[in-house]
Amino acid sequence: MRKLCVTSGCKGGVGKSTLACLLAYALSQEGFSVVLLDLGGGDSGTLCLGGTPSGRGLTGREHGYWEGLRESPLSSGLRVAYAAPSSSWEELHLEAIRDAEVAIVDTAPCSQHCKEALFDLRIFVALPNWLSWHAYRRWVEKPEDRTQGDSSLLVINMYHPLLGDWKRRYAVLARRVATLSYDPALAFIYTRDVAEAYLVLSGRTKRDLRDLLDAVKSLLQGAHNSDSRGGVSLPGR
Repeated sequence: MRKLCVTSGCKGGVGKSTLACLLAYALSQEGFSVVLLDLGGGDSGTLCLGGTPSGRGLTGREHGYWEGLRESPLSSGLRVAYAAPSSSWEELHLEAIRDAEVAIVDTAPCSQHCKEALFDLRIFVALPNWLSWHAYRRWVEKPEDRTQGDSSLLVINMYHPLLGDWKRRYAVLARRVATLSYDPALAFIYTRDVAEAYLVLSGRTKRDLRDLLDAVKSLLQGAHNSDSRGGVSLPGR
């Protein structure tokens, strides 16, 4: 099983949960068995996957809360679970999803959770603005928030080619940078869930998503090749 974590340094609004759901759904559409573990406690992930927001937020899920895995109605290859982070989250939750090919963990905004866990890939979601840039710089300068051996990928969300200065600015800090263009479909203005959005993405966003998926699969495959325990072959599926 390949494990990746999606995180951010800002409290909401960067599209972290939307990106996590989009990646999970897109990989499931390519034939992978995917589990999405939502530790965020908010309603974005619920809405993206076709559910009804509860309005409980972070305070509505107690320490140790665990909602069992269930198959997403949007894709037969995608299972979802909602949980509150706990000190034993890796043992409790990742053991329960061992049979998945890819596990995506969507952390809470500005979260310090999961930093002790070894992931094959950590994705940091940022926006082309100074608040996100400073948040990413703090994250880069605090290696204790990651585990040695993790790969990382910075995704600039809601991007536009006219904002190329921001891509260059982030590239000074990040070894790997990907972009995902702004798309009203992913703002759920006229779409109800990530499956509908996936079908009507603009051409530019589709290209960005294809490049992002290729980068993710390549990085996960690199982790697989360096792991003598074996796993799943990702590219070219």
